[in-house]
Amino acid sequence: MQELAGRILRRVGGSSAVRAALGRRTVDREDLGRATADGAADADWTMRWTGDPQTLTYSEPATPAPYPEKIDRRTSESFRLPAPFLAEFTDAHLVGRRGLTMAADGRYVTEASALGNTELLVQNLAVTVADGHAPVRRTPRRRLDCAVSLAGSWNFGYFHWTTDWLARLDAVRRYEADSGAEPSVLLPPDVTPWMLQSLDAAGVPEERRVHWSGERIGVDRLLVPSVRRVVHDDEPRDVDVLDPDALDWLRATMRANTADVDPPDDVTSRIYVSRADADARRVRNESALMDALSKYGFTRVVPSRLTVPEQVATFRDADVVVGPHGAGLTNALYADDATLLEFFGDRVATCYLTLTENLPVTYGLLEADPRGTDMVVSPTAVVDALASMGVDP
Repeated sequence: MQELAGRILRRVGGSSAVRAALGRRTVDREDLGRATADGAADADWTMRWTGDPQTLTYSEPATPAPYPEKIDRRTSESFRLPAPFLAEFTDAHLVGRRGLTMAADGRYVTEASALGNTELLVQNLAVTVADGHAPVRRTPRRRLDCAVSLAGSWNFGYFHWTTDWLARLDAVRRYEADSGAEPSVLLPPDVTPWMLQSLDAAGVPEERRVHWSGERIGVDRLLVPSVRRVVHDDEPRDVDVLDPDALDWLRATMRANTADVDPPDDVTSRIYVSRADADARRVRNESALMDALSKYGFTRVVPSRLTVPEQVATFRDADVVVGPHGAGLTNALYADDATLLEFFGDRVATCYLTLTENLPVTYGLLEADPRGTDMVVSPTAVVDALASMGVDP
């Protein structure tokens, strides 16, 4: 029965009519965005902090044109980033490994666990039901006074954990400064060691972290900070228009809290970021590529084999970073006066072009030869691309 319910919910998640009907059962970003004045309130929630909206534009890559169509579109448009906020919900309930969140009147809070997106909310409902939890308010097994939740969509990936979940803690620290409160931090039920390491680096004290298994939990005051990027309800994976203010805070905090950490002894300031441990976007001719790059002082790094502090330190001290599109390049956030050359195979994405826009990082790209979901990269093309970006071999 649970498996069947999950399958049904996943299938209907693609129906715009179902999403529209579900929308009437939600507190969404539009509802919260209507309250822009400090202290504006609803029966179930109060707005505790709001920032300013921004208009963002993006520069062309430093490598020569022509560029892929997606890159051209991103660099030829401007984007309005709505004002960030933090809302405080009274008597909220959470349940399941995706942290399905319900307000006091039973409405689902999409910003809390579904990154503000109705389609992701449908997926979270499916997971919750499939795991044996009814997606409705029932008596919680435990209660917290004041807390923020990090359980929800896509938090298992390094890029999204960093830009969607850690970055929103910027609003929480503003709330703490204004209120003097010390809210608990509700961890994902399947929290990993690298997530805990990142929380250390982000300055989240261990004594304020709450481990849970996904059982029903009630929170007297649930803090819901906004997702710090543009949210598209019709395309949840268009995730790359990021809030530079939140990223600046996270970058400064992570760098400061890992300042005494050094990169591994065998890593130089020129690094090739490998995806040898992944199941897609691997460089098929990696050995030949490294034979060529090692002559120019490059060393190979597999980020998942490093601790999070070591990853921050490695990219902090890097002068040149090259590698295929993947989560490891998220660490460009911590680079300083560096050059990043990103390889693309069959899929082009703009998240690192936008991530580096307001950083001291020069961004370029190289289209490789696709091999299914992997790629073959020409060593000569890499050297030429770096030269076009002003990197002296």
